[in-house]
Amino acid sequence: MKKRNESTSSYLTEETLMALENTGCQSDVWLLDSGASSHMCNDRQLYKTYTKVSRKNLVGTAKKNSTRMDTIGVGSLELTFQKHDSTTYTRVIDQVWHVPELAANLLSLTRCMEKGYSLSNTATQLMVKNKGQLMVSATRVDGLLHLDLVKQSAMIASNRVKPVSTNVWHRRLGHLNLESLKKLEKCASGITLIPETDMVPCNSCEIGKSHKNPSYTPMTRSDSILALIHSDVGQLNVISAGGAKYYVTFTDDFSRACWIYTMKEKNQVLSKFKIFKAMVEKETKQTIKRLRSDNGGEYANNLAKQFFLDNGIQWEPTVPYSPEQNGVSECLNRTLIDKV
Repeated sequence: MKKRNESTSSYLTEETLMALENTGCQSDVWLLDSGASSHMCNDRQLYKTYTKVSRKNLVGTAKKNSTRMDTIGVGSLELTFQKHDSTTYTRVIDQVWHVPELAANLLSLTRCMEKGYSLSNTATQLMVKNKGQLMVSATRVDGLLHLDLVKQSAMIASNRVKPVSTNVWHRRLGHLNLESLKKLEKCASGITLIPETDMVPCNSCEIGKSHKNPSYTPMTRSDSILALIHSDVGQLNVISAGGAKYYVTFTDDFSRACWIYTMKEKNQVLSKFKIFKAMVEKETKQTIKRLRSDNGGEYANNLAKQFFLDNGIQWEPTVPYSPEQNGVSECLNRTLIDKV
């Protein structure tokens, strides 16, 4: 018996409800169902047009004393389908009942047939056409017809994915490590690893993560202060409170004393060197004789070269891709970055 001010507006077959409960469908899944008397959706956000119903309607089954669900609105929405060739098309679905308690969204095959649409099918797919034009398509998954929507295509494909070796997923995911792969398998759908398989050594990872062979060429130490100054420019990970983004280091080869100056721009290197030169030469009563750095543009410019000539300083640029020739500054840079 129906309660006052309530009317049953739509029906589902008992088999449909049982299938939804037993398969554990996700709430955003769309199914093409021959047992639904109307189109039904559980998500208010999907509607393009929406009207609340003035009277509470019910969705039930033909079975006596079956579970009933409230419908609170009706409207139209757009669904975007994806063909096998990856092209997409959009269809507007009218008269879709809003049923928040529904386990999955349903597209009524009965309503489609009432419009005169024809049906054609293959072993795994059902197609609804209007005078030869494809209107709706659905793929059979676990006994249910899932609409071939763009957002569901990846989910349907993942149900067909066969387990592959760990090495294949390692390469697919940008050479992800084994531990992270196993974690990802548990929290993501569509990733299935062959059990009891270990990852073989990856040549690309070994080459990419390897360091350059160390240089065993002995270095000669200067015999006096300021005979040789090592210099290099580095970049700070975080801009300082004063706006500094770079730094330049000066290390005395004899005493290994080092000085660090911060800069806002790289073009300030020469001015910082002039400040450093004036300070240390006045303190030690010695003059800088040689300056060793890489081939960076901070020293490889006409202003810096002319300054070195005017002050009798020999500039010693290292060979490209040979940081070991300026190892004192490179080691200092690594120490500074690690500490900072």
